[in-house]
This record gives sequence, structure tokens and C-alpha cells, in this order.
Amino acid sequence: MSRRQKKSVKAPRDPEFCRESHHKGLFGKATGVVFGVFVIVLAMAVIVPIAPEYQKLRAIEAEHTNAIEEEEALNRKRRQYELEVDALASNQDYLEARARDRGPYYRPGESVIKISE
Repeated sequence: MSRRQKKSVKAPRDPEFCRESHHKGLFGKATGVVFGVFVIVLAMAVIVPIAPEYQKLRAIEAEHTNAIEEEEALNRKRRQYELEVDALASNQDYLEARARDRGPYYRPGESVIKISE
């Protein structure tokens, strides 16, 4: 037991000869705070001027996306009209059906009955 007691009892050491260094060097608490504030201010100096430009970029990208969607819709509509023109030029049955639907066209000897609402 006497050995255990000797190990647990430690004499206070003189700070000059202590193994643990309490010297923080260049980055002490105050320097760390000043450095942290500097980093935050520098980040804000970069972010604040860029934010409005970033919003403008997002608006332009949204407008571009809308223009692409509109262009795709117009291309689909143009393709549909091209198919209809081809059908009208080459398919007599389609041409006749369209003429009967849109106007008072009928063949000689046919009688047309219109039902009005």
C-alpha cells in the first residue's frame, strides 16, 4: 500500500519545469477571436455584392428554361401542322372529312341535315 500512496501523492511542480506547455503561441484566445471576425467580415464582403447578381442569374436561367419549353411546344405544333398539310395534300379521304366538318360541303345527290342546339 505504501507504493500506491506514493504514486497518488504528487508534489506541486513549479510551472517553469512543467511538461505541459500553457504557452499558446501566436493563436491565443484574443487572436483567434480577431481572426474569426476577420474571416466572417471577409466572407460577407464577398457574398453581399454577389447576392444580387446571383438572383439575376437565377431569373435569367428561369427565363431561358421557359423559352426552351415554349420553343419545344411550338416545334410540336409546327410538326402537327406539317403532318396535317401532308395529309391534306395526299389523302383525299382526310381532305373530304375536313371539308365536311368545317363547311357546308357535300357531294351531288347527298342531303345534309344540320342539327342546331
